[in-house]
This record gives sequence, C-alpha cells and structure tokens, in this order.
Amino acid sequence: MPLLEEVLKESGPDYSIAERLPSPREGGNLMHSGGLYAQIEINRRGDRLFDQELGELREEVEECEGKRKERKAVLETLKVARATVAVQVLWQDRGTVETLQRIDPIWKWLFANRKGLL
Repeated sequence: MPLLEEVLKESGPDYSIAERLPSPREGGNLMHSGGLYAQIEINRRGDRLFDQELGELREEVEECEGKRKERKAVLETLKVARATVAVQVLWQDRGTVETLQRIDPIWKWLFANRKGLL
C-alpha cells in the first residue's frame, strides 16, 4: 500500500491510506482531509481470494456473447494477471462527482503504469 499512498500524496498532501487492522489482506481506507472515500484491497497471485476472483471472471467472460477476438484478449489478460486492485467507493452523503474525483488519481496512475483490465 505504500506505493498507492505515495501516488495519492503526489496528487495532494491531504491524501492518506489508513491501514485496516487486523486484516490478512493488503489494503486500507482511502482518506482525504479526514474524510473516508473508499476501501482498497490488493490481492496477489497465489492468494485464495485472487484465484477465486479470477476464476469467476473467466467464467463470466466465457459465457459472454460478443466478439470472440475480444473475449480471447480478456482471457489472455486474466491468465497473466499478477494482482487485482479492488476499490469499494464509500459515498458518505457526498455527491458523485466529489467522491469520484478523490478516487481518480488511483485510476490515472494505474492506467499510466500498469497493464490490465478495468
């Protein structure tokens, strides 16, 4: 989580990731100016939850109707995935735009620095 927190702090000093304790998984709460905006969880290859999630995603893609070439590309990406980043948005009586803007730096950094699917 230190890398994501560093990325967020580059977007503004009011960001932090408060570690959730106790938890066997890598993750934390995305905070901005004391407000809670999201829960983040990172799962890596070999973790039971990672393997389970990717298995479910593969099943959904295989059952999907659509272009075969696109399905194949998604399945290939899932096959080589090494981690998943799950973000649960917490609205906390805020508007959609404000909340999503606070989470946006994560997506921008991931798209610029990692390969994968959203």
